Amino acid sequence: MQIYTCTILAVLISVNGFSQTTRKKVTRKEFLHTAVSLDTVTTTNYYPDSTIKEINTYYNSKNTAFNTNSVYQFYIKTEKYWPNGIVKQESIFDNGLAIKSILYNKQGQKSVEEIFEYKNPDDCIFTLDNQGILSKNLNTFTQLTYSHGKMYTKKYYKNNKRHGVWSFYDHKTGMLEKTITYNEGKKQKWLKSRNTFA
Repeated sequence: MQIYTCTILAVLISVNGFSQTTRKKVTRKEFLHTAVSLDTVTTTNYYPDSTIKEINTYYNSKNTAFNTNSVYQFYIKTEKYWPNGIVKQESIFDNGLAIKSILYNKQGQKSVEEIFEYKNPDDCIFTLDNQGILSKNLNTFTQLTYSHGKMYTKKYYKNNKRHGVWSFYDHKTGMLEKTITYNEGKKQKWLKSRNTFA
């Protein structure tokens, strides 16, 4: 089964606020506290036959405290569609952080749901330069994946690296199949098991 992971942080950005070499690190809380929302935009992309392929909703903001000229785009919601007009994927964001992503089959039935849980979302680090938000450190978060209502994977990250025990389940029975333990991105231990339910 193919799993699609939605983007954690959606931004773009235009510009000339910093010099070529200046970079500044700020927390998400600091950045949002001084940001000014400009407008909300919805864009639509189409298939060649004019049926809807994708709808993106985001808001533009400026932050004169850190970059006087850049405009930052933060996604609110994205929707992708199958060629038959049925929703293929819905993703929900909260000020740059992905919260939930749902995949549907061509008949419109929910097949996979991903939920992102952040330990300290306000402490996520944004690195800014003359291109806007250059990178992000999401600190500690958990990615939970459900298939047809049953737990499929449970993954942990620390400082953008795989960390802790990752659990993988049979998507039909919900039974634990294997675990992999990571430490700061390095695999430590692999264990196969079929005796535990999520």
